[in-house]
Amino acid sequence: MLYGDAEIWSDRYREKEGHDYWRDLRCLRATPWHGAGAALEAIMIWGHIQANWKRFQPQIRHRWDKLTDEDVARIKGHRGVLIDCLQQRYGYGREEAQQEVRPWEHQF
Repeated sequence: MLYGDAEIWSDRYREKEGHDYWRDLRCLRATPWHGAGAALEAIMIWGHIQANWKRFQPQIRHRWDKLTDEDVARIKGHRGVLIDCLQQRYGYGREEAQQEVRPWEHQF
C-alpha cells in the first residue's frame, strides 16, 4: 500500500532527535521514489500539528476520549506516538490505529 509505506517512512523521519524539516523536505523532493509526494504531505501535516499541538489537544481528546491527559502530553504531535496510544487504550492493531488516524489528519 503506497500511502501506508509513505506514512511509515515519514514517521521514522519525523521521530528522529534533532530533526530538520526543511532538510528532510529537500531530501524528499530529490528522491526518485514515486511515493515521495505522499510522504511529503504527511510530514507537512504532522509538522503543522506539532507546531500547533496545544490547539490540537482538545480535538484529540474529543475524537479519542479514552486517551488520558498523560497520553496527550506524551503524544506532543507525533503520529507514531498517537498510534501507539490508540493501540494501548483501544486495543487496536497497528493498521487499525493508522486507519483511525487517517481521516482525522486529512482534515488539515
